Amino acid sequence: MRAQVPSNRRADRDLTLMCALGRLNGREHPLIVETGCIHWSAGYFGYVIACWLRQTGGGHLTSIDNDPDHLAVARRLLRRFGDSVELVHEPSVAWLRRNQRPIDFLYLDLLDTENSDRAEHGLQEAQAAVAALAGANPLCALC
Repeated sequence: MRAQVPSNRRADRDLTLMCALGRLNGREHPLIVETGCIHWSAGYFGYVIACWLRQTGGGHLTSIDNDPDHLAVARRLLRRFGDSVELVHEPSVAWLRRNQRPIDFLYLDLLDTENSDRAEHGLQEAQAAVAALAGANPLCALC
């Protein structure tokens, strides 16, 4: 039985992620981009994806965060994955606007939940990434 959480009857984030990763099977060297990187007890998407990329034989994770402390933690936790992980210290919207590579899976981790601009920032990230998502038959998830 799945864990019960107050805002939802079931905690099904794992099912959503497994579905998305299943849809990536067969793509040669997918580019997966996440906004907001792993930091201590939060944001483990990057670690899970790096493990999945290693297990499936290729691909690249780009993790973007504007907080140098978060990036320092991510660097320590993800260094074992070598060149398959790129950590970017930059505002996510700026990076997404500048990016020219097709993105196969975009994971928008948005801002911390106590930030009142969280929804607007997520919309800006999605709008900035549209051009890179258009031709790749991409997947997009919001957290």
